[in-house]
Amino acid sequence: MPAGGRITDRILNCVPSFDKENDWTLDKAIAEGLVNMNFPHTFDLREDWWEIGDQLDTSACVGWASTHGLLRWHLVKQNKIAKEDQLSSWLTWMAAKETDDDAATTSADIHTGVCLKAALDVLRKYGAVHLKDFPLDTEEFNVKFKTPEFSDLASQMKIKGYYRVINNDDCNVDYLRMWISSQGPVIAMVDTDNQWRSWPAENRFDVYDKETVRGAHAIAIVGYTNDHFIIRNSWGTQFCDNGYVYCSNEYVTQAFCEAYGILI
Repeated sequence: MPAGGRITDRILNCVPSFDKENDWTLDKAIAEGLVNMNFPHTFDLREDWWEIGDQLDTSACVGWASTHGLLRWHLVKQNKIAKEDQLSSWLTWMAAKETDDDAATTSADIHTGVCLKAALDVLRKYGAVHLKDFPLDTEEFNVKFKTPEFSDLASQMKIKGYYRVINNDDCNVDYLRMWISSQGPVIAMVDTDNQWRSWPAENRFDVYDKETVRGAHAIAIVGYTNDHFIIRNSWGTQFCDNGYVYCSNEYVTQAFCEAYGILI
């Protein structure tokens, strides 16, 4: 494990979601019996088959967090895909750029970002496909589909819906624990401070440095203890603890401004 590290070439431009006042909330999930208000002190969803991905020099964090970080986990757990199956985070990201409300954001620009809900709506309305069917490099395509066939393929891996677990004016970390222990990983947006670019040897972010915030980023939250959360990133295994970082309750409360959980 490296004694701290530094990374400088990552794009940080996730944007706030739209129409959050119409979201299904954690209170609704509790009322529907989807979430247990009593949660264990520790919970860790990490699996050996669930390897860390790398979004490379793109702004595809929402695609990776939603598709590789949430959807793939759920589909494997429900035996709908094999553990070795890889999903296309690139398709989710590119489709989100084409279908969000910002007409200036298109799939042709690999450097512009989108919001969490744009990616989740792609998974809800259209679904996802395997990585072999939609790789980032078009030269790697090994199957050519007509549009109806491709749509039918994607529709087999839709989500039923999503629930807002936290918002920037209501970041209750116990809500995160309730959802994670009851339903699985959470996608979240974090306003990244300088620690994301130059991290400590302990691979822990304990105190948020608001003065050094550079941009927002989408990640998955995949577990917790009493005093911190396990954050799954998409910058390869060279980041922090083999792709994971551990954020304190205080850090999450101050830095994390949106979080959603999905249902399959």
